[in-house]
Amino acid sequence: MHLFTYFRYGFIVLFFVIVPACGTSNVAPPNGSLFCGQDTDCEAGLSCIDHLCQKRSSDGSTNTENTTNEPNQQEPGQSEPAQGEPTQQEPNQQEPGQSEPTQQEPNQQEPNQQEPNQQEPNQNEPPPSDGGPTEAPPEPMKEVIVDNPATCPSRCQTAADCKVAACGSRSECINNQCAPPAPTCPATCTQDAQCNIQPCGARTKCVNGTCATQPLVCPATCTQDAQCNIQPCGTKTSCVNGTCQAPSSCKQTCSSNVGCLGCGVGYKCVNNRCVPCSADSDCLVSQICQNSTCVIGCRRTSDCLSSQICVNNQCVLGCNTDSQCLPTQICDNNKCVIGCRQNGDCLGTQICVNNQCIIGCASDSQCASIQICENQQCVIGCRQDSQCGNTQICENNKCVTGCRQDRNCMNGQICENSLCVPGCRKNNNCAAGQKCVNNKCQ
Repeated sequence: MHLFTYFRYGFIVLFFVIVPACGTSNVAPPNGSLFCGQDTDCEAGLSCIDHLCQKRSSDGSTNTENTTNEPNQQEPGQSEPAQGEPTQQEPNQQEPGQSEPTQQEPNQQEPNQQEPNQQEPNQNEPPPSDGGPTEAPPEPMKEVIVDNPATCPSRCQTAADCKVAACGSRSECINNQCAPPAPTCPATCTQDAQCNIQPCGARTKCVNGTCATQPLVCPATCTQDAQCNIQPCGTKTSCVNGTCQAPSSCKQTCSSNVGCLGCGVGYKCVNNRCVPCSADSDCLVSQICQNSTCVIGCRRTSDCLSSQICVNNQCVLGCNTDSQCLPTQICDNNKCVIGCRQNGDCLGTQICVNNQCIIGCASDSQCASIQICENQQCVIGCRQDSQCGNTQICENNKCVTGCRQDRNCMNGQICENSLCVPGCRKNNNCAAGQKCVNNKCQ
């Protein structure tokens, strides 16, 4: 073993003595010698190994010997080294003209040596199609948020990163920055200023405690000043006795009803004080007095228009009698609908059946002289003989040829079995010189 080692190093020394004569070396050992006793005898980047200046790899092996070969991996045709004998590898044999054997080309490395930060291939993964080594993809860089309650983080990923005391009101993570929550339209309000913000949009008015759009008309009744404090009400910005009025228009004292005009409809002067309505007569024609306030309404249908009825003190479209509807309509369930009560309510030859006008008849009088009314339809027929011709009689509502008596027949004929046949009843029915014998002229 020792003899082999000395022989190898002797060969290396001889190689470095001969090669400089043929080429130029890029690396010169300290003091012009390759031999060393310690690392300080070698130039930077080289270490003293076995009394020679050599480059030490990251795994502790040298450029002249590889001691980390994988077991059972060898070139075809080579025999497995005997047990106890070091595995030999000759990375230091190089082409003439190259630098010292301890220096290697960039991106070239000894077998089983690994560059820094290079990841071992996964033994479980299948080899690539070209047979080369596979590398695991690098893990993505993750942003680390330092959770320090003493300071508010400069960047955030979720709102939980901002839930620290140092952030104060900046409790939401917006665009990776801790910021105050976005403003929202309030659920309740007491004044317009609370609604006049961007999140409320067009709902800029505080109406009945909520943000709403501005009404188009001044309300007929009110319960608070906020309902009157809108543009359509003009100067009537105060809610006084249920109506929107000017703040100072209603006087506390009066001497006549004129002094109460500013208080609203229905107010009158009683004992030198303006008081609200107490009866419908205190209000306008279209109003009634409810809860001491004049409001639009009705007590009876006569208070409404002709096409309206009074339902729950309100005039609505409807009827109580047929007279409140058009000529072609009747009142059915308080609504005017097309219909009839009798034949006279229908047009032309129509008749009224089940409150509806239909084309047809109700009696023979509605049909022509040669017709009768059958199943509400006019059909050709008769009810009596007079409706038929001279030689006809009415049988089963049909005019048929026949007779009831002799007078229904022509001269020289008599009626036998409802038929006119030649014959006579007496002598004067026969011609001169003839006599009537057995209903025959002889």
